[in-house]
Amino acid sequence: MGKRIITWKRVIICLTAIILIGLGFLVAWSLLISSPCSPESDRVEIDNFIGRQIEMILDDDYYRNLYDFIVVYEETDVHPAGIIIRQNPAAGRTVPASQDGVALVHLYVATTLSANTPRAEDSEYERLRVPIPSSLHESVEYLNELL
Repeated sequence: MGKRIITWKRVIICLTAIILIGLGFLVAWSLLISSPCSPESDRVEIDNFIGRQIEMILDDDYYRNLYDFIVVYEETDVHPAGIIIRQNPAAGRTVPASQDGVALVHLYVATTLSANTPRAEDSEYERLRVPIPSSLHESVEYLNELL
């Protein structure tokens, strides 16, 4: 009977140790997941820009701090000029952020074709092309040069 009590004590001690080790792993795992260095914190959820004016989006400090935009203008007779008609990635998607903590979003904006717009078949098309700035800072510098 003395041996049986010692055996039960050992079983209880082992079970307690296993439970405490398991709880320790659960606490460590939850701290790891919620830490600012976790991969989830390096992701950005994409807002819906479709149907909005491009100027309003590009002038908004909130969006400029959260996204890098690549704006592509598409000729259309269906939508008014300046309206965002599609985007990539789609709204609601969660994408990895860059080293700066921002997400890259392509915005496709409606524009109308005017008589002065150069066409691909024009011989001077290459000469008339305007380089697209890669950042807001370059855009401001380019506009200042034009003025």
